[in-house]
Amino acid sequence: LVRERAEGGNLFNELAKRRRLEEYAVRKIAVQLAGALKHMKDHGVVCGSLNLETIGYKTAEKEQVMVLSMRNSTMIGQPAAFTQEYNEYDVENEMGELEVRTYPVGVDLSYVAPELMKPGSRRRTP
Repeated sequence: LVRERAEGGNLFNELAKRRRLEEYAVRKIAVQLAGALKHMKDHGVVCGSLNLETIGYKTAEKEQVMVLSMRNSTMIGQPAAFTQEYNEYDVENEMGELEVRTYPVGVDLSYVAPELMKPGSRRRTP
């Protein structure tokens, strides 16, 4: 498998560095992504994991974007090429009762808001 090199890095790193993009840049990215998704759909491919880390800049000038990862893609009408696994966590709800929360495997829970793992931990005091 031969792929192009994304000279400009991915969109996630660019946003982390710049904090925000200008409206014209966002429009340009949206139009290019819409075209890429239409092209994939026309060829019977569904992209299953499009996010900021899987969108990259083709060149260092950051004019063109491309989809970097197609690991969760599948052909339309075919069974999925992957199956999602889940982990379960016991957490206390707002009433102090234990309940089970389910998250997909591979989700980095260090980014999850603390109140999702233990809802009463960030409650405001009256």
